[in-house]
Amino acid sequence: MAAITSIPGIGERTAEMLTRHGFTSVAKIAGATVETLMAVPGFGAIRAAAIIQTAAGMEDRKRKITSSAKKSKTKAKKEKKNGKTKNKKQGKKEKKKSTGKKKKKAAKSRKKSKKKAKKGKKKKK
Repeated sequence: MAAITSIPGIGERTAEMLTRHGFTSVAKIAGATVETLMAVPGFGAIRAAAIIQTAAGMEDRKRKITSSAKKSKTKAKKEKKNGKTKNKKQGKKEKKKSTGKKKKKAAKSRKKSKKKAKKGKKKKK
């Protein structure tokens, strides 16, 4: 019943009624027709259609989430198998390269500033 009560508009009492009539899951409600749901006391055509539509939307979202999770797992497995994932050493090498470039750039700018300072002293003399 807990899963059925996750559908907006269905409380404990309504969930009990639905369970008595064989609707024990969100998937079963999503697959139901308006006529079969109208057999449950308290369900008219409008309410039945709304509940079916909501349950179907919940099932679609659940399928999308599940399939995307499976896809990402299989993708990670393939990458690991093919050796495309970065290991720790590769990551460290890339870091060293980037910091090395930064150091070189900083050293060049220091040299330039020293040259400018020397030129300024020569002009004063």
